Parts: sequence; structure tokens; C-alpha cells
Amino acid sequence: WLIEVWGDPDQAGSPAAATFALFAAEGYVPYWYDGQTLRPRSAGETSVNYFFLTPDQARRATAGVPTEPGR
Repeated sequence: WLIEVWGDPDQAGSPAAATFALFAAEGYVPYWYDGQTLRPRSAGETSVNYFFLTPDQARRATAGVPTEPGR
């Protein structure tokens, strides 16, 4: 899933946190594209566009993707 999420997903009770919790309950992990790599979101990182992927989907999506430019 590619979802636009406005607000801070780390703020308890926010609509963003509720969206993240809904996807987490279904086995999805939030990822974001940092301009070079698709990677899991860590607390404190914010974006507007998040990819919600299952662990299997994430492995397939990142297989063979370079982690550094030029590699």
C-alpha cells in the first residue's frame, strides 16, 4: 500500500498514529523512500508518503536494490 499520511505517527491518539496502528495490526510495516533507498521508518522520521509492506513484500521489494548510490 502507498498511503499519504498527514501528521505525526508518533503522536499518540493522532489520526496518523491510528493509521499506522491499523496497518500494524494487519502485519504491515511502514517504509519510506529517502531519495535513495526504500527503508523501514524509524520513530521520529516523518514523511507524507509511506509504503506499508508485509515482511515478505519488503524482502522482495528491496532485493537487489543498492543501499548506496553507485553500488
